Amino acid sequence: MDEGADNGFNHSQTKMSMTTKTPLSAIAKAFEELSGFLGSQTKDQKLRLDNFCEACSLVSVLFSCLGLAFKFAEMEYVAKVHDLVEASKTYATLENVLDRDVANDTVKKPGSHSRNLRRVRQGLDLIRALFEEFLSTEMQLQQLILKCVHHTTHGQSGLRFLLECILFQQGKNFYRSSMKQIIQQRRK
Repeated sequence: MDEGADNGFNHSQTKMSMTTKTPLSAIAKAFEELSGFLGSQTKDQKLRLDNFCEACSLVSVLFSCLGLAFKFAEMEYVAKVHDLVEASKTYATLENVLDRDVANDTVKKPGSHSRNLRRVRQGLDLIRALFEEFLSTEMQLQQLILKCVHHTTHGQSGLRFLLECILFQQGKNFYRSSMKQIIQQRRK
């Protein structure tokens, strides 16, 4: 196994399921830890591939909450993360993976670890963009949270209900903006 020096990343804190109660808090904690490590790393410290994969694997729950429209994106994301998890058994750091693919001239080849790393990054960017858009809708977040708490106490998944409310509002906004465009085109 390609081992690097201990990078200072706290391995005891990476077991998210033991220390957090919700998927969103686990995701937030994992990426805050990665961000903290990247912000404080020294020249000889590298981001471990297994730590990165663990954080990325937590995000798949967000894809599944988006419904059938994102099923293919979820399956692709999970497959790419799984490939990187398998690669973490051979390569210690992200840099090792990239160095190996560059040396073998396989960076752009389908199935290469660096290409899968790129696809995972694109999946993370997609989730980030979607949730930023969800949070910028007209719907009041406080009302959503109150509804979420109400439905959580009545047995529904709070995260799923929250996402359904946001998606419903997004659909109304999309329909409203589409109708505006149609009306404006007919006026011309």
